[in-house]
Amino acid sequence: MIERIPLREQILEKILEMLREGEYQAGDILPSEAQLAQTLGVGRNSVREAMKALALANIVEPLPGKGTFLRKNAGDIPLTQGGVLVLDGIKTISPEELSEVRTFFEIEAAGLAAERGKQNPQALEAFGKSYRELKKNLEANSLYDASVAGYQFHNVLAELTGNKLMVKMLKTIWSENMHFRQLVLLKGDEKEELRIHTRIYNAVMAGDKEEAREAMREHMKNTSELYKAI
Repeated sequence: MIERIPLREQILEKILEMLREGEYQAGDILPSEAQLAQTLGVGRNSVREAMKALALANIVEPLPGKGTFLRKNAGDIPLTQGGVLVLDGIKTISPEELSEVRTFFEIEAAGLAAERGKQNPQALEAFGKSYRELKKNLEANSLYDASVAGYQFHNVLAELTGNKLMVKMLKTIWSENMHFRQLVLLKGDEKEELRIHTRIYNAVMAGDKEEAREAMREHMKNTSELYKAI
């Protein structure tokens, strides 16, 4: 069976290939999004998404009003394996360990958020705002921005538990999780991410503790499968 490679992964690989072959050095300014789009014959939005992914991986650094600069020498730019950047030295724990801990805490956090959420109207309003931001970015196929919005979604969900220690622990867990988001950059499925986060959101807003726990359990299972690519 021949696996179809999504366009955004092809664009990422083409940009990386161009950088390697161009003998760029760390600190060099890169072609603009418009120039890259013209060279590759693709839409500017697709190039922008790939560049955001490279920025998340600390390969490039965008400076407003100045351009985008290369952080690494061309020869040090990592390869990709099916849209997953191979980065050495970035992981502090294994993806299996992260999945185990997230599953343990986040399922219960979702249940508590559904049970206690209505006691904190301000946090509940912030939860709705974070969901709408996540939904907007997923519908726009912007995985980088969706990762940031997803962090906020889970962070506010933790606040809805009313447990300060839970909030603190989940923030620590999510700081580790953001490392792994750098590794799976373009592997996410926007439609699936939106579906499962909508399920979690609806359950929490409805105060349905068991449905919130089951929805989060499904989300943790999907995330665990995604991280197996690392």
